[in-house]
Amino acid sequence: MTVSLLHTDDDLVAVSKPAGLLVHRSELAPDRDVLLQRVRDSLGQRLYPVHRIDRPTSGIVLFALSSENAASLQGSLRSPDTIKEYLALARGVPLLVQGVRMAHSISLSLSISGYDMRRRRTT
Repeated sequence: MTVSLLHTDDDLVAVSKPAGLLVHRSELAPDRDVLLQRVRDSLGQRLYPVHRIDRPTSGIVLFALSSENAASLQGSLRSPDTIKEYLALARGVPLLVQGVRMAHSISLSLSISGYDMRRRRTT
């Protein structure tokens, strides 16, 4: 699995995380090969994850070069003004939703068990 550096500057690093690789170590995977370690070894400096994406997911991951920048970027990502867009690639024929074939886009409000993540409250 190759990790590509997409952007580096004095404040942050953006990398392309391949599917199957954890962003950082965890209690469930303390000794595994992880993205944070690979990028840190490549750049030779300490990194601070700004966000994570799941192991089976590929995509862009940001690392800050200071804890202060990481905290600032994390705060920006939590802001209700932040727009997050996700692109999914699917195989097969889209399902029919009430007799209408979903052809181009799906717009959903994210919620987990009745918890509205945009409003941060239980619905």
